[in-house]
Amino acid sequence: MSSYGDPNAGYGRAQVPRSDGYGYEYDDYDEAPPPPPRREPVQQWPDNGGGYGVGSGYEGGGGYDAPPGGGYDGGGYPPPPPVRASGSAAVGSASVGRATVGRAAVVGSASVPTVGGRARVRPAGPADDLDFDPLGGPGGDDGADGPGGPPGTGGRSRKGGSSSAKPATATSKKRKRRKILLASFAAVIILMGTGAIAGTYFFDSVDAITPDKLPNQQVTAVYAADGKTQLAQLGAENRIAVDVTKLKPEVQHALIAGEDKNFYNHHGVDFAGIARAAWNNITSSDTQGASTITQQYVKFATQDMDISYGRKLREAVLARKLEDKYTKDQILGFYLNTIPFGRGAIGVEKAAQAYFDHGADKLTVEEAAILGSVIKQPFSPDGSGSPYDPEVNLGEATTRWNYVLDMMVAANWMDSATRQAAVYPKTWKPKSKNASTAEWGINGPGPSGMVTGNVLNYVYSELAAWGITSEMVKTGGYKIITTIDPKIQAAAEAQARRAVKNSVISKTKPTVMAAIVAINPANGRVLAYYGGEEGTGHDYAGRNIENGVPTGGHPPGSSMKPYTLAAALQANYSLESRWLAKPGKYYTYNVQNAGRKTTVCDDYCTLETSLVQSYNVPFIHVAKAVGVDKVVDMAHKAGVTMIWGLDPKTSMPAPVDITKPENIENARNKGIDLPVGYGQYGITVLDHASGMATFAAGGIYNKPHFVVRVEKRNPNKNGAFEAVPGAGAKEKGEQTIPAGIAADVTYAMEKVTASHSWSIDGGRDTASKTGTWELNSKSSGNGHAWVVGFTKQIAVAVWVGNAGKEVTLEYTNGTDINSGNAPADIWNKFLDTATKGQKRETFPGEAGVGSDQGGNGVSPTPSAPVQGCLPLLPCPGNSDNPGGGGGPGGQNSPSPSASPSRSRGRG
Repeated sequence: MSSYGDPNAGYGRAQVPRSDGYGYEYDDYDEAPPPPPRREPVQQWPDNGGGYGVGSGYEGGGGYDAPPGGGYDGGGYPPPPPVRASGSAAVGSASVGRATVGRAAVVGSASVPTVGGRARVRPAGPADDLDFDPLGGPGGDDGADGPGGPPGTGGRSRKGGSSSAKPATATSKKRKRRKILLASFAAVIILMGTGAIAGTYFFDSVDAITPDKLPNQQVTAVYAADGKTQLAQLGAENRIAVDVTKLKPEVQHALIAGEDKNFYNHHGVDFAGIARAAWNNITSSDTQGASTITQQYVKFATQDMDISYGRKLREAVLARKLEDKYTKDQILGFYLNTIPFGRGAIGVEKAAQAYFDHGADKLTVEEAAILGSVIKQPFSPDGSGSPYDPEVNLGEATTRWNYVLDMMVAANWMDSATRQAAVYPKTWKPKSKNASTAEWGINGPGPSGMVTGNVLNYVYSELAAWGITSEMVKTGGYKIITTIDPKIQAAAEAQARRAVKNSVISKTKPTVMAAIVAINPANGRVLAYYGGEEGTGHDYAGRNIENGVPTGGHPPGSSMKPYTLAAALQANYSLESRWLAKPGKYYTYNVQNAGRKTTVCDDYCTLETSLVQSYNVPFIHVAKAVGVDKVVDMAHKAGVTMIWGLDPKTSMPAPVDITKPENIENARNKGIDLPVGYGQYGITVLDHASGMATFAAGGIYNKPHFVVRVEKRNPNKNGAFEAVPGAGAKEKGEQTIPAGIAADVTYAMEKVTASHSWSIDGGRDTASKTGTWELNSKSSGNGHAWVVGFTKQIAVAVWVGNAGKEVTLEYTNGTDINSGNAPADIWNKFLDTATKGQKRETFPGEAGVGSDQGGNGVSPTPSAPVQGCLPLLPCPGNSDNPGGGGGPGGQNSPSPSASPSRSRGRG
């Protein structure tokens, strides 16, 4: 702020959009523009208690052209448009310096505080009919060498010029006489100090306006697992409070030198400055003020932005009481954590981030002087930003910056040699699209370039379980450390995001969508998650609630078979147990093997071979033999929480929560039937990755989660972050699948990787399974394609499907997509990058669980008898399959309850 004598340090006026949509709001910021050359006052609006005063502009007058009947009394900006006298103002915006105190606030000009978020709007009246604000400007006796405000677009320029104002009238002279009388009276009252202030001293308490009692909303920062890469910011007001005593003294001085260089010498009210300002206001046509930064804080804290002597007196009382109760360092902290700095930043910490991309603790003196400059006028009427923001007006910014440094010298905070050596910093950065908002990283990429908006939905959910509501998140200034690994997340997006140049998915048709989830098997931490660009849109990797119904499952096709295999092993069938494999009609389902011939083993295929070759027929037999409920239960034990069966009444997908035992027991009545064995019914990408993680961990299930820890500042420990008690994942695993079963499933899945000749990181142990599901019974094209699997350290599921309406999956050149191309490329390239540098860990090998006998396979020749049958004697077929031939396979025609659009599975 300027001081009494500073001819160019006035704030001018700020124009901010009203939150109710009715135009803009204007108000003062406790500092007046400089006096113009003396001239006769112009014609006023009719003297009905208000009107706009004489136009003076900045440094030499002018400003904007005056409206008919008058200009502005020092304001330099055009009159506010009509607005309603009620409603809330834009959160966090502060008004900026109206010089005219009287009816310049008429037409509902609202006060816009930075604390609490709502503006106090009061109708104009006699109490406002003042043209003198004895405390409206900054403190200090800065003389006449300060820089001016930005030039107006009309009237006189900074260098002088003509004005469009009309000649003075008796009305304007009457107002001037009134001004002298009122100013004299107000100056006497306030200068009484020990009288007037003491007389009202006991009517107000400062207990309610300290930062801990105010709704000082602070943003919550969401970080990746490294604690450094910020993924998002959540909040309603763009503020982070800091302990300003940790800033270097010279940085503190640079922040306040232009506002109140006598801060450490007064006791909340600068009476000498008031006297000078009062005399100047009485003897000239401009308005100056003398608010200290203590008074400015009071104004923000009380949300009292009205211009009146009553308010000023109360402000002075509270300022004195604050100084009685708190130290200068504490008051400085109140102030620097409360005021706006432009670029949407409230408080010095967010200002440092917005202008320099680092915290306030790393500010240099020269950088701090830039922030100390923009305090003077953090907003502009046209929304372009502070005129002292170097990106908006480098010339004006440099001038004001020099003034701030000069004030540091005047206050003996900087020596002349240091001042002469100072150079305007080049470290300021252009305003980013996230700088002016309290929330970012929800839709689209954040500053890290990564898209993690969908992660925030899980973050909110986990925090709510620990008693931290969404409102608390948006206002409480938490620091949330997520499980997301920046390197692994970047590797996932590099292949699955269409927006990434040369990604696998970018080479497919625009209708094609990909989703990928990676989990640490050792603890359930979600290392990477991509389900779409928008956290507020459909999440293709997880569960959504749409019209009150959970959606999001995709038919997994043959990638479901590891769970069916595990259920067979649980029922004592081994990997070497043999099963019917010829295509045919079984249990009312016409099941094929997706065109694969079974001549390798015909009707005598082992479960291991059936998994590697991705035959479907053996797996419907397994589902029949062990029971649908046992397959569903095994999927649940691995980590699947919901399966989308087919509603028996509508034949449409319907969610079944398989975390509830009764739904598992009654799975067939819920629309989940034998085709679950080879993947007809949808599951989410997140659940599938979780299931793979359980196998990778040797059958130990770790609940997938997204939050490692939650921290909050402790005001009793200099604002240091501390862990919030009770918040954070427990990360305690449970052995839900016997280790031997997990080992044998892993062993068979290793063979799948080998059959495709896939090599991860030069031959790292890797287990995998492909899966494809056809678009519908009338199409040979595919609607869903998967690859899932794991190393010892990373479990990952990749799905490729449609965004919106389901059509055949194709590359841009028209080639069909199946599990062996697009999802396989994403899966392989991702894992090859994500695993680099990790320790090479091996799988345990085959455990040999279960019996080789018991399957329904039929020996093709007497020399190859079915296990448990005598040579040359016929072996019984399955009683559910009269005639003994065939078995469900790669595709099935729908049963009466099956959906035509989800009828075929491919390996």
